[in-house]
Order: sequence, then structure tokens, then C-alpha cells
Amino acid sequence: MMWMALAAGFLRPLAPDVHWERLHIFLLNLCAGGTLLLFFTQGEKRPSKLVLTFGLLSFGYALLASLEYYTPALLLSLLLAGISEKIRWQRFGSWGKKVLDSEAPMAERFHAAALLFLSLSLLLLAFVLFNHAWLHLPLWEKLELNLLFLAFSFPLSFWSFSLFFSFASKLPQTFSRLSFAGIIGGVCLLFLFILYESPFLELLIALWLTLLVLMLSGARLWVNPKEPWKNFLTSGMGLLILSALTGVAYILKLINPELPLPSLEAIRQRHRSIALYGWNLVGLVILLRFAHFPSWLNSTPSITLHWILVLGLIPLSYTLPPLAPLSLLLFAFWLYNALATKEGLQGKQG
Repeated sequence: MMWMALAAGFLRPLAPDVHWERLHIFLLNLCAGGTLLLFFTQGEKRPSKLVLTFGLLSFGYALLASLEYYTPALLLSLLLAGISEKIRWQRFGSWGKKVLDSEAPMAERFHAAALLFLSLSLLLLAFVLFNHAWLHLPLWEKLELNLLFLAFSFPLSFWSFSLFFSFASKLPQTFSRLSFAGIIGGVCLLFLFILYESPFLELLIALWLTLLVLMLSGARLWVNPKEPWKNFLTSGMGLLILSALTGVAYILKLINPELPLPSLEAIRQRHRSIALYGWNLVGLVILLRFAHFPSWLNSTPSITLHWILVLGLIPLSYTLPPLAPLSLLLFAFWLYNALATKEGLQGKQG
């Protein structure tokens, strides 16, 4: 599914009328990310029928939304939200119960927030699909499908932060609580400011989120965790910083096109690549290999290849299609070694 997501992102020149970008984002964030998040939340050894149903329906949903079959996509959106809410309720209870509990472990709060945002994104998208197909109410110009598809990156991002705080118990409680409020509140405000088309306010929030990420990265060095995936997650934190910086660069270029920065499209492609296949992919891979994490992912060759793909080959392949086969080949090699190997870190050391 992850490889299919990347491949879909390169298919636009072959069929410009198809919304490949929607499919690209859906396959990674909703189909792979949402399904794995629900599977991990249930804590079973094998995916339950409910999780498998979510995975199958989300794949159909991605295809329908990309091909503009909005009415069946609307129905699937409501079904998916219902499944997500059922699993979230079984684990965390009523809306906001764990998210708003300042005494709960920070990892649990981010985990609960990831599930809550998954459900909310599906419900909000269902409303927009309903309005697009039937109501035709005059809404914000920016409240359109392509923007909302990006909202599905929030659950994966919050899950990755849940991983970070799972080994950051040494951090002062006040710092952890402020970080949680700053990240969740910052993401919500950024989304609202994008809807209201307020680039200066977007810039302020983007700078705030960048500062928070830098502070958390520094805290990671102070904590020095012993988890088997610590180097891989640290690499993901580095990519998260670059994602935040490219987001700031995009807003600056939007405010002042004369700034000596690459074009808006070039910055957007770089930002999309880093956000989807950097921080979010790190969370996805750890979700898949949580119990038996392969030492290869912590190695210099693995992390170097990951960075080459995310920072170089993948964004270049969007504008230079002849590079796409090489990106897909190397990404398949990286995924195979990350996901298909049975060797875990503990097994190798023992």
C-alpha cells in the first residue's frame, strides 16, 4: 500500500484528469496509516474483522473520491468514521476523555488525539462531500477536498509524537503538557488560518510549531532513550524539522513571491515528500514493526537511503518523470528491508 501510494503520486502525467494526488495521500495516510493505527489500538496479534473492514472500505473510498464518485464516497466516509469511533471508544472512552486528561501519560493522550482526529477528519470530509454533491452551500473557498485530504496526515503525525513521549517520561510534566497543548492547538489553528486565507497568521503558527519541534528534538537528546527504534525515530524528528522549515518557506514565498526561494510548486513538492515519507512514514513503519524492530532500520545505510529518497529522488521525480522508476525501485528496496525481514534488533543482539 505504501509503495502504491508513491506510485500514484507519479501517475499524473499519464492521466491528468484523475486526482492522483488525492489517491496518493489517501493510500498512505488513510488506507495504510488509519488501518494500522486502529490495529495497534486494539492490541490484537492479528487484525480483527473490524480493522480489515476499515482497510477494505478505505481503499474503495480512496478510489471513489479520486474518481469523483462523491455520493458513494460520502456513505463510505460515514461508515469509516463509525468504525474508527467504535475502536476509539473501546480503548479510550468518550470524546476528549483521554485527550483532555492532564494527568494521563502524554503518549496515551497523543494516541487518543490521533484516533479522534481520524474520526473528525472523516466526518468533516463527509460533510464537504455532502455539500459538494447536494447542498451547494457557499463555504470557505479553501474548504475543499484537496485540503481536507491533507488532514489525514494529522493522525499519523500525532501517533509519531505518541511514540516520542512513550520514552520521554523523564521530561518535566509541565514541559510535556505545554508541548501537547502547543502541538494540538497549533495544528487546529493552522488549519483554521488556512481556511480563512490568513498567510501572516499561518506564518506565526508555522514558526511556533517549528520552535516546538526544535525544542522536542533537543529534549530527545537529553532523554537518550534505549528503545530499539530510537535512531530511526530521531531521524524522523530531523525530517520533521525540515518539513516544518519547508512549510515556513512556502508561506513566506506566498506572502512575498520576490523572495530568493525556489518556486511555490518546487517548495510544495519538497514539503509534501518530507511530510508524507519522512515523519509520517517513520510512524507507520514503527507501527508495523513495533514488536520485532529490525536493526537494519537503525543502520546508517537505511537512514541515508531514506533521506536521499525523501529529500532528493522523490521530489525530483514529480518534475522529472524519468526519475520515477528509480525512486520506486529504491523505495521498494527500502520497504522490503524495513518490513519483510524477520530479524529484529533483540534477535540479532542475542
